[in-house]
Amino acid sequence: MAEVNLWNTGDMFVLQEPLDEEGHTQLLAALADRGVAMYIASAQNLAEQEIRRIVRSQGVSEVFRRYRVQEDLVSPKVDPMKVTSLLSQMLSDLEPIEELILVDPYALKATNAAEQAGRIADAMFPAATRVSSVRVIHDKPDTTGVGDELRSVFAHRGFAGEIALTQTGLFHDRFIVADGTAGILLGASFNGIGSRYFLVDYLARRDAEDVAKAVHDLL
Repeated sequence: MAEVNLWNTGDMFVLQEPLDEEGHTQLLAALADRGVAMYIASAQNLAEQEIRRIVRSQGVSEVFRRYRVQEDLVSPKVDPMKVTSLLSQMLSDLEPIEELILVDPYALKATNAAEQAGRIADAMFPAATRVSSVRVIHDKPDTTGVGDELRSVFAHRGFAGEIALTQTGLFHDRFIVADGTAGILLGASFNGIGSRYFLVDYLARRDAEDVAKAVHDLL
């Protein structure tokens, strides 16, 4: 079999160059002969679960550092539930206990209010069950009742705290900030899930603090 170039990342081996079908088959057979079972992916075809694991634990920048992949982290082809599930896991890992802030100019702009509110809730629970305040900072007006749906969905899921909605044109990016010290950067608005690429990464502490301060200065 031809020589195969591998890159050892510390917890997995990544093929430096894609294998053709014959090479892939030969490598799997050679490993099987030695009692080894492996999932093999090129750097351009990483398993979705591996990307999700790395993003959840270390942020999307770690994916870029390891694999130099900057596309299709969460593509328009992916079920929106997978996106909100990833956000839910990342937010839960931040372990908020006081306040969650969602900054999304289009948070309350949607043709289907129930669907939009459900997506936001899917992303923010179960972390929201541990806090007493949820603030939603938006720009575009709520014309379809997303805010009311959001309060209803949160209450149905056991949230008994305050949900405050604030309209401002100050922000153009999207974040979820936990307790003013940690957070997540969202690459697209919630109403864009399922229709555009959606990148996510953890915020640096200083950035999270800056966003939280800007929000509280509005109130």
